[in-house]
Amino acid sequence: TLAKLMEQMTSITSLCEMACQFVQKKQEEKQLEEERAAKAQNWKLLVCYDDDDDEERSDSLDDNIIS
Repeated sequence: TLAKLMEQMTSITSLCEMACQFVQKKQEEKQLEEERAAKAQNWKLLVCYDDDDDEERSDSLDDNIIS
């Protein structure tokens, strides 16, 4: 009957919507994880990168003593 067919179509539509929402959620989670990984990688690069052009030196203790 037509009513039963409509009910089945509604059920199929609901299942498709649920599947679509599930896939979208998984894609969002994957994208967030990729963004976190990229930020972590960028942070590591910033920590390791020394952009000072000047020569760094530490004064010895003898240079700091006032005579």
